[in-house]
Amino acid sequence: MKNFLTLIFAALLSALSLSVAAQTDKPKHLEFMGIPIDGNVNSFVAKLQAKGLKFVKWEEGSAIMSGDFIGRKCFMVVFPTPKSKTTHSVIVIVQGAKVWSSLKSQYDNLVRLYTDKYGEPDEVEQTFKSPFHEGDGFEILSVQKDRCSYKTTWRLDENKIVTGTVIAIGIDSSCDIMIGYADGINLCKHTEEQQSDI
Repeated sequence: MKNFLTLIFAALLSALSLSVAAQTDKPKHLEFMGIPIDGNVNSFVAKLQAKGLKFVKWEEGSAIMSGDFIGRKCFMVVFPTPKSKTTHSVIVIVQGAKVWSSLKSQYDNLVRLYTDKYGEPDEVEQTFKSPFHEGDGFEILSVQKDRCSYKTTWRLDENKIVTGTVIAIGIDSSCDIMIGYADGINLCKHTEEQQSDI
């Protein structure tokens, strides 16, 4: 799971590196559960707790939480910037299934739900790497061996100009479904704070 969290986080950061637009109006932050992904991580966690989520622990500077999200029991990881501790991303871990048809159905249902809200996705990847292919009966094994890539991404910046604000859904190697929310404004702050050390 740590590998997939790292991959999702890297994908979210790579979206940021494609930034091409300057913003003149006060930008709006991406929201998670109706809460802007902004402000001090402790304040953001408190707002999530007020919505019924439970704080589990701090791990490597990020807050791990649990609770109901879209009608499912989930875990969430809240990522802050390294210095100002400003919240920039949230990853939701939805328990998947060990049967391919069930896992794919859960994934497809989530993609439909997000498509209804955010429109058609900007990137869709649904591939199996050799020797695996869909329908061979070994789909779950291919997922567990990182030989399957199911990922859908919405870029939420105005006019689809990439500045790093994205939502991504993917299946990880532990057969769980990850939903990543990344606020482009605060991802920029994350990068600036990291670069200030080098």
